[in-house]
Amino acid sequence: MPFREFGLSPETLAVIRERAFVKPTPIQQKALPHLMAGRDVMGQAETGTGKTLAFILPIVEKVDPGRVSVQALIVTPTRELAHQIKKEFDRFAAAKRLRVALVIGGENMGEQILCLRGGSQIVVGTPGRILDHLESRTLTLGWVERLVLDEADELLDMGFIDAIREILKKCPPERQTMLFSATFPSEVERLAHSCMSRPIKVSTIEGLTTVPEIHQQYIAVPTDRKLDKLCEILDGDNLNVYLVFCQTKREVDVVSRRLLGRGYPIAALHGDFSQEHRNKVMERFRSRRLRALIATDVASRGLDIDVVSHVINYSIPRDARRYVHRIGRTGRAGRSGVAITFVSPEDRWKLKSIQRIGSGQASAGRLVQENEGYPGGRGERGPRSHGRLDGREEMPGGRGDHERERRHRGGGRRGHEAEHGHGPSEARRTEGEHGRHPGEARQHDPGQGSQGQRGGSGHREHR
Repeated sequence: MPFREFGLSPETLAVIRERAFVKPTPIQQKALPHLMAGRDVMGQAETGTGKTLAFILPIVEKVDPGRVSVQALIVTPTRELAHQIKKEFDRFAAAKRLRVALVIGGENMGEQILCLRGGSQIVVGTPGRILDHLESRTLTLGWVERLVLDEADELLDMGFIDAIREILKKCPPERQTMLFSATFPSEVERLAHSCMSRPIKVSTIEGLTTVPEIHQQYIAVPTDRKLDKLCEILDGDNLNVYLVFCQTKREVDVVSRRLLGRGYPIAALHGDFSQEHRNKVMERFRSRRLRALIATDVASRGLDIDVVSHVINYSIPRDARRYVHRIGRTGRAGRSGVAITFVSPEDRWKLKSIQRIGSGQASAGRLVQENEGYPGGRGERGPRSHGRLDGREEMPGGRGDHERERRHRGGGRRGHEAEHGHGPSEARRTEGEHGRHPGEARQHDPGQGSQGQRGGSGHREHR
């Protein structure tokens, strides 16, 4: 079904043509008919498949430009995602003479108040700052007719459930509610049924899946060799752009400081940085002035960063959901990408859940052991070994590795410091560090030159 079949206005269709959107994505095909009819919808799809446009189009079509009250509210878990949604709204709002306000933490509240008083019909924001405006009476939600909870699972993971409930109380019960997310754990299901009226659930995936355009690999490497391995990958070419995920803010600081000391053009991103710094970093990253961005999971949700060719999990995610969202920063909108995960001996237990993403079955794959191999195992400084990724064969070596895995299983859970969770008040302060998410992987030797990634003896790029 082409976009014109959804009853969109000529102005909106003109913007769609300008953006070169040829046909709706699967989630748009399934959600738009119900959303244009005013129904409550729970939308689930892989990251990078057009969920944002699925709720933008019905909102810009239904909001009345002649009224100066807030008629639509979009709640997002992070500032970066809010920025991205606001930018996308602006492209369509101008054609319909609509005004869009961005209300997020870390930016001047006075400027946000002026924008709200100027008659914005659409508000995009993070829970903490939305509550701030509600408490100061600079934002009124009494006329809201359309509410969007974007990345709902992440909103709950970040401890925003109480803030969400407060926001819901301020909105009229007679409204259209849209809830979008890549995953629907039980907590999100309960939230949806408590705030939605006979919602229709549309989905393009079953369980946790990753898009086929992402070539997934993993490297067995001891913790003390991770930085050298990362440098080896960065040295392999001067064309690829890397998004490197660490588990904690402290780990981001340590890794980025050491890479800068070695002359790599990189930057760090996590919730302790000011919004101005985060905006400048993202601008430099998108313009390819950085070879790599070292980040916590603040960058794993909702950001559409076209330049990312490779995602590297410097620290393996804690669970499968976080993995899915991390690697979803590459291979977006049909483009190809590469995801590489570093797996240390103490973290091999985490690999099990990632290997079973999808319909509950793992895929068989070719396992190529890195020279770094696990200390004491058959792979250390020795020949490559081959295995399967279906959980039935030993990895990466023989019985010795299997026994060590069992011994590490208990202690490995405490190997890396977890990113501290936030309660509602703390989450409102940082508004950025987030979620748990993850996919299937294949072990990789950078020397094999997969998709532009070559050897380890290249020259660093100095800028």
